[in-house]
Amino acid sequence: MFQKSVKEQKKFACFLLANSHIDVAWLWNTDETKDVCYKTFNHVVNLLMKYPELVYAQSSALFYMWIEREYPELFKKIKKLVAEKRWEIVGGSLVEFDANMPQGESLVRQFLIGKYYFLKKFNIDVKVCFLPDTFGFPASLPQILKKAGIEYFVTHKLNWNDTILFPFHLFKWRGIDGTEIISYQGVSGYDTRLNSIEELMSYLKKMIQVHKIPFVLILFGKGDHGGGPEEYEIKNVRKWTQLLKVVDLKYAPMVEFFNEIKKYADKIPVWTDELYLQFHRGVFTAQAHIKYLNRKCENLLLDTEKILILSKIICGINYPKEELREIWIKLLTNHFHDILCGSLSQDAFNETMKRYIIVFRKTLSVLSFAAKALSRKIGGILIINTLNWSRDELIRIKLSKDFVITDLSNIIPFQVLYEDNKTKEVLLYVKDIPPLGFKVLQTSKKRTEYIHKDGVSVMDAKESIILENKYLRIVISKKTGRIISVICKSKELNILKAPITIRIYKDSPSTRRKSILGVKAYLFDAWEIFAYDQRIPEYDDLIKPVSVKILEKGPLRAKVLVSYQYKQGRRKSVINVLYTLVSEKQYFEIELLINWHAKHKYAKLLIPLSLNFDGIVYEIPYGVIYRRNPFAKNASLFEKAKYEVPALRWLDAYDKKLNIGVAVINDSRYGFGQRNSVIHVSLLRSAVFPSKTFFFSRISQAIFETVRGIKGFHGKIAKILEKICDVVLMYLAKILGFHITDQGRHKMKIAIYPHEGNWQEARVPEIAAEINHPVYVIYSTRPILNRYNHKYSLLSIEPSFIHVTAIKEHENLPLIVIRFFETRGRQSLAKIKFHFDVEDVYLLDLLERKIQRADVSNNTVVLHFEAFEIKTVAVKPKLDINS
Repeated sequence: MFQKSVKEQKKFACFLLANSHIDVAWLWNTDETKDVCYKTFNHVVNLLMKYPELVYAQSSALFYMWIEREYPELFKKIKKLVAEKRWEIVGGSLVEFDANMPQGESLVRQFLIGKYYFLKKFNIDVKVCFLPDTFGFPASLPQILKKAGIEYFVTHKLNWNDTILFPFHLFKWRGIDGTEIISYQGVSGYDTRLNSIEELMSYLKKMIQVHKIPFVLILFGKGDHGGGPEEYEIKNVRKWTQLLKVVDLKYAPMVEFFNEIKKYADKIPVWTDELYLQFHRGVFTAQAHIKYLNRKCENLLLDTEKILILSKIICGINYPKEELREIWIKLLTNHFHDILCGSLSQDAFNETMKRYIIVFRKTLSVLSFAAKALSRKIGGILIINTLNWSRDELIRIKLSKDFVITDLSNIIPFQVLYEDNKTKEVLLYVKDIPPLGFKVLQTSKKRTEYIHKDGVSVMDAKESIILENKYLRIVISKKTGRIISVICKSKELNILKAPITIRIYKDSPSTRRKSILGVKAYLFDAWEIFAYDQRIPEYDDLIKPVSVKILEKGPLRAKVLVSYQYKQGRRKSVINVLYTLVSEKQYFEIELLINWHAKHKYAKLLIPLSLNFDGIVYEIPYGVIYRRNPFAKNASLFEKAKYEVPALRWLDAYDKKLNIGVAVINDSRYGFGQRNSVIHVSLLRSAVFPSKTFFFSRISQAIFETVRGIKGFHGKIAKILEKICDVVLMYLAKILGFHITDQGRHKMKIAIYPHEGNWQEARVPEIAAEINHPVYVIYSTRPILNRYNHKYSLLSIEPSFIHVTAIKEHENLPLIVIRFFETRGRQSLAKIKFHFDVEDVYLLDLLERKIQRADVSNNTVVLHFEAFEIKTVAVKPKLDINS
């Protein structure tokens, strides 16, 4: 049949490319991976020497760094093969990263560090982004890839969908900003074995049927734990080449395949959505400790870079470029997909946590270096704001009992938290902290008491506790501990149709679900959510608190503590919920302090809204995406599959008719869902740690395939046998006593922000950034010393919704690099005023290569932004920043 269909064509080709997917860490730690890299690369080098036609591809700059450092002779051989175009470097990133949960700037740094290394060591500008095993991709990724010099994108994971197959193997992926990148979703897997000529021809036939294109790219070679191509596969290809008359079997790099693809540009369809994987939905929540530290480390590192540049401009300190690069490498290593997603063994988890702690401590050390320099130069109490708009914030500070704090003229509003005979700890409400700069405060012995107007009030009624400020009235039930109403006072509207609830689902693996191609979900406990696989989901709502207490009564801040216990047999979890309302804030916070001891349970925060909305806007890396309600009657299969989705710091539901929205903002969560008008925030899961032993259950497939071949075992009997194999092996895996994830103490914060207007008008991205990036307090008793005697900004930008996401020193030039991002999705003209003398400004790509010089007048530059555009500039100050 195939021969008949191909005779009409002049040329058919199978582009064959050997590769080996290697997990940085998964069921093993990185020490084992280093050994895997050495053995795989050495094996491949020997094969390439023996078979001159063979071509091999390998991603991940981290692996090359390891080999260069520990096996220099092997590294030299690889360099020679790269120069001969026998060994193709693909990916361009440090590791094959998760793409949904890192911040946009972290994705940029993957390519900045990865491609910079490949250019320096191999003189190769990598053109193919290679993420074969990553669990889905945000719609903002095309722009990041293109601006990093990437021209093509390759994955294979969408073959694992469980609701509807991804329709294309070849497509132009159009991002939220309109950027398009030619993309290939592999017809086969990334670890295809060249065992059968019939199987190989089926891949080519499928490409012809779907796209009418007479060639296909096949990646072959053992993966995950390395291995690469086997000698028998190369011999098979030599044999098949002699047999095939109309098909050309040829080894070729990915770039050559894409060069051929360009000839068929008019046949390539366009995909304008995210690449959502309809499987592994639990990875947005698994291993909450990793998620928490990841967010904190990302924020701290980006803030530290900004404060370093601030200190460099003011104090002339040296920017510790190499030290920061090493810190970034450790952080980005943890963005490998099985690490950040939490689908890793206990040994690898422990190693990951240690790496995060190293990142955090080393970053704090660098931050302390910059802070001390500023303190010596300026004196007083510095309140540093790393965001590019002025903000008002609560500051917690300890001082002598007889002192107050002023902004050189007025006493700062305060609330006493604790005091003894000598000291007191107070909350200060500091207004007008300058953008990308600082405000200077000082202590004073003024005895005037400050009465804060329009503060927060607390009413302790018989059945409820009411927190109220000028924006919100929040009612907490004493009986259940739940928030039963939230009144938006400007509209006198209760945004809740039912109480906010913590719900704990049963989340045990079941045999009910598998991917369309037959991958069974129960094999992937840490990856999958099973709560919704039940016909009727089983759950417990926390409605019987142990206690409900008022902790703080204002005037600046009020807090209510609600304590619950959750028991699962002998396991007992303690869940403390802190409800917080601040006098001048339009949102309230739900802080969760959880000591979690549960197995196969899934905790979610449910927020039932009284608004009418069809879908929700979610923040993604350097962008936003609108997702429709997956339970809507007219939702497509692609939309129905999105019942658990990734997001970064915020999501927003908007009732257009009422012109009211509600934003839900978090400090460390990544998994969310919408079930009609109820917003779900995923808090914790407690799956088993994956291990090599756990995956012995894959033998159920081998047993079934063997028995099915026996005469008489087919049809209904075969299906029953398969079910028995699955159930027996699943429960056998359970009773082996694997360790449970996410046990112990957790801390997370959810802010709920009712607002008038849509998310753009309500400044939701700015509020989310403020919650995630605290102001930094540098306390000094030294007097204020010089011209920075009140406040200072590094730069100002109008409009302020053009965010300054990163400020750093150029990788190899004495320039200050600043990254901007248009957050509203509209064309904008930005006026940027530098508050230091500027000699030149250049536009750069994401690899910090100059594109063109910008016009500068009076230390000001005007830049045009397209919707959701990322723009990078380099600034050359007139002062010598290397002095």
